[in-house]
Amino acid sequence: MSLQENGISREDKDGLFANSSSASSINKKTADPSFNSENVESQREEGEHGNILSQYTEKQVMQMGRNYALKHDLDPVLFANAAALARAPSAFNSMPFLSDEEKQGLYLEATKKWHIPRKLFACIALGSMAAVIQGMDETVVNGATLFYPRAMGIDQMANPDLLEGLINSAPYLCASCIACWQTDLWNRYLGRKWTIFWTCVISAVTCIWQGFVSVHWWHLFLARFFLGFGIGIKSATVPVYCAECSPKHIRGALVMTWQFFTAFGVCFLSSIFFIIIIGL
Repeated sequence: MSLQENGISREDKDGLFANSSSASSINKKTADPSFNSENVESQREEGEHGNILSQYTEKQVMQMGRNYALKHDLDPVLFANAAALARAPSAFNSMPFLSDEEKQGLYLEATKKWHIPRKLFACIALGSMAAVIQGMDETVVNGATLFYPRAMGIDQMANPDLLEGLINSAPYLCASCIACWQTDLWNRYLGRKWTIFWTCVISAVTCIWQGFVSVHWWHLFLARFFLGFGIGIKSATVPVYCAECSPKHIRGALVMTWQFFTAFGVCFLSSIFFIIIIGL
């Protein structure tokens, strides 16, 4: 049951909406002549059907955006405008607070499905490179598996297959039992971009660490276990970051780059191992 049905003003409830107006005020705004007004209104009704923000007026959702931005030290104007757009995505031409450049960008997004701005392309490219690193991290031990059990004397120990499996699976043991549960904490305090950066650093350092291990099996296990912090947190952050940056109509295709480039990383490093082994 809504607050209005209970006779409680949202203003009184949490102070979010210091200003309110009738939704009819939106209809008084001038529409762009390049758009058919009837089509815009029908699309708007379809978009608002089931949209939780449609129960509020434009000024109310804009105030929500401002309050959220001020609470988290963000740009209040940007979030106010974004909230109004989230309420009525198809009515951007009737919103006077948007600049011509912003309206042009929204028009391109609405009419050209695969129009990708440079910044979005950069974000997806960043996520794709992180996915390549992820794939290489996952397969970095493949070639060494042919040699390290004998070099470290594991094949002479009791349960050699169990030890070899424990070492090979160490990153996933860490990622599933410890690292993935820390994802929210890392993202909360570092943000998406710095979380991706530091998990890539962890992955790089631990892979180099593995290269210097030559005597004790438990030393290799530790190096691979700490690799799990890079793998687990990164794999739970990058797809979310890409999804947040992508427009809804191509979000699935852009987020899928994570799986594609992870597989590419696995294939790429496996090919290098194959070439090295054939050379030997």
